[in-house]
Amino acid sequence: MAAIARLALFAIMFGAAYLRDGPGLEAYRTRQAAGPLSFNLLDWEADQLSRRLDGLVRDLLGGRSPANADDVQTVSTYFQTAPGVRASLREGAEAAIQRLVADAWQSEELARPLPFVSSRTTLFPPVSFVFTQTPQLLIVSPRDRIEVRQYVLLRTRPDPGNVALLEDGVARRGVSTLVAPTGGLASYPAMVLETVSAELTLSAVAHEWVHAYFFFQPLGRGYWSDQDMRTINETAAELAGA
Repeated sequence: MAAIARLALFAIMFGAAYLRDGPGLEAYRTRQAAGPLSFNLLDWEADQLSRRLDGLVRDLLGGRSPANADDVQTVSTYFQTAPGVRASLREGAEAAIQRLVADAWQSEELARPLPFVSSRTTLFPPVSFVFTQTPQLLIVSPRDRIEVRQYVLLRTRPDPGNVALLEDGVARRGVSTLVAPTGGLASYPAMVLETVSAELTLSAVAHEWVHAYFFFQPLGRGYWSDQDMRTINETAAELAGA
């Protein structure tokens, strides 16, 4: 059973990495132009999932440990520690935050029994995130209205000169372009920037998990159907994570 769960988890989560970033020849040309600066999300997810697979399978099989007072103290200590010396505490803080957020969603009755996996109710997908520098985002929009037509993930710190060349090159095709930083990304595990407080971080992790949860619902699968659906998804995730 554990072997089946491992394979299923890989297949499901890797499928999430192929979120559509825009159809057609123009989108393909944009991806080609961004190629030297692009961020390989699939490789990143494969690396992270290989490190976390045993824990994710355990959670799917109903073996997740609930949060406790020690987790609250771990998170509090982490954010009271100077950023430069947090490295040794990071893994424990991530695990504690995951348990706290998972318990919150469990209390909202979002856990469900999973066929062929466990007879217990399980939060799916398991809450999983990593503190990391997040990719930047090349956003492509029509010039006559505010609408995200396409996005392309770029490396976390691309050279500013190359960024300007990319923006100008894509914009020559009659669109508006902008390269902007991201505060988090609904990859799996989610990418989250360290913030100045535990409250903001818990909110960010909850927000990104909602996107992962929506991916397996009609609402999330319709994210790229039009601008209204993107707005509804983001608003719902923001309200849920608040």
